[in-house]
Amino acid sequence: MLLYGVDIKIAGSLSLLVSLPTMLVAFARYSRDGSFTVLRANPRFTLVLAAGSIAGALLGGLLLGAVPGRDEAGAQRVGPSDRCVPGTSASARSGSA
Repeated sequence: MLLYGVDIKIAGSLSLLVSLPTMLVAFARYSRDGSFTVLRANPRFTLVLAAGSIAGALLGGLLLGAVPGRDEAGAQRVGPSDRCVPGTSASARSGSA
C-alpha cells in the first residue's frame, strides 16, 4: 500500500489472492502426510484456535468501516462517516458546492 499507493482494501484482497495457491498446496501436503492428526488428538486446542480465528474475522469485519478509503472520484475518505454512496460525489456528501 505505501509503496504503490494502492487502497488498503485492494492491497489486502490482492495479498490474499496471491497467498491462496501457497495455502492450498501446503494444505494438500500436510493432509497427505498426516500432519493434521495432532488437531484431532487435541480438540481443546483446535477449538481455541477456531474461536480465535472466528473472533478475529468478525472484529476485522466490524473495523473495516474505520479504515479510510477512496470514493469513486478518487477523493480520500476520512472515516466511517464519509461512506461512499453510489451516484454521489464527495462534495455532495459534505454539503459543499
